[in-house]
Amino acid sequence: MRGGNIRGRAVAVNEVSSVDEIFSKGASWVLANKEWLFSGAGIALLTIVGGFFLREKMRHGQAISQTSRDNNVQSARDNASQFQGGQHNSPITIVNNNNGLSADEARQIARDVAKAEMQSLTAEALDTYRARNDDFSEKLISTLLESGADTLDAFRRPDFQLTLHEAQKQFGKTGEKELGETLIALIEKISHETNPSLKRIVLEESITTTAKLNDEQIATLAIIFLLLYTRQNGVFNQAIFFDITERLGQQFRGRIAKNAVSYQHMEYTRCISINYLKQIKAEAAFMGKYPLLFQEGVAPDDKRLEAIPPELSKTHVTECLNNKERVQLSFDTTEDLRRTLEKAGLEEPAIVSLVGIFEAHISVDKFREIVGNGAPSCIELIDEWNQSSACHCMLTSVGIAIGVGRAEKTFGKKLNLSIWIP
Repeated sequence: MRGGNIRGRAVAVNEVSSVDEIFSKGASWVLANKEWLFSGAGIALLTIVGGFFLREKMRHGQAISQTSRDNNVQSARDNASQFQGGQHNSPITIVNNNNGLSADEARQIARDVAKAEMQSLTAEALDTYRARNDDFSEKLISTLLESGADTLDAFRRPDFQLTLHEAQKQFGKTGEKELGETLIALIEKISHETNPSLKRIVLEESITTTAKLNDEQIATLAIIFLLLYTRQNGVFNQAIFFDITERLGQQFRGRIAKNAVSYQHMEYTRCISINYLKQIKAEAAFMGKYPLLFQEGVAPDDKRLEAIPPELSKTHVTECLNNKERVQLSFDTTEDLRRTLEKAGLEEPAIVSLVGIFEAHISVDKFREIVGNGAPSCIELIDEWNQSSACHCMLTSVGIAIGVGRAEKTFGKKLNLSIWIP
């Protein structure tokens, strides 16, 4: 039978060393056995052999795929795994333990996260980038520890790690001190946002936006925020006001953006909105926030004062700070005045009349004279503000968040962002 010759011929082919001879012998064998090869038995045998090789190839491919996946799970520490994926190969470290995260563990996670950007850098640039991010991570961890040790647990969260990665990438480009401080202030606030919220969305967007601004622009956002969106409590006399505003002037004079392009760029990055038809002078902003200190006062026998009950008159009608021959209403804010008078039972017309006395402030020239004597640096800042496009600007939610971050680092005082962004 022809089948009896198959084994012998197969052995003969295996013993041939020349490639040409193998091809020649193989072709001859196929021609000699074509009737058997294309018979039912031959086709069945080819199907079995082909199926065997196909299964082996599939198993081999699965083994390679599994090995590839295993290689992408890198051991970051004994209790963590680091997953890499995506176009930028950005790592997310998954921490498996249930104990509080230590500073060393947080530091290691920060280094793991930073590695994603290091792969594309040359040796010299890599050393600089690594040094900047080590310094950034140390300051961040120190800031979080000051907020409470539990804030380090934020390093476990994927959203926090990705935000940290973005901040590291942006700071690693330049290493600018002010940029790093602002980013750290923003990340510290993100560490407390464990649930999805508008505030967390704004803060995450602020991380990316901050890196698109120069220091002058970030400082300008902080000035707009402090002047238009904040009011210092407990400012009951002009001496306290002078202390606050002199420090404000010393910190920010010479730092307000001056050219129109800077403001156009801030508007492009959605930090501000500009309305050149509306102008807020710095003097008016200060006097509006602190009406107690800059009232022009009224004569002691002004008929409008008669509506105030005697018990309130004794404590809230006092000598005018800016004119000793006059009296003024001593309330902290207009809201405070209205609340007190309503509680005393005054009718709305009488309240409106007294609000008019309370909100009637001194002239701009008089204000500049008083403040110039007590806080000269503030007058310099006021002039820069009035001459720039800052007086035409309002902040967006992102602008407020960045302004808060810079203000906190400038004055070393925590601000509750929830007051402005719930």
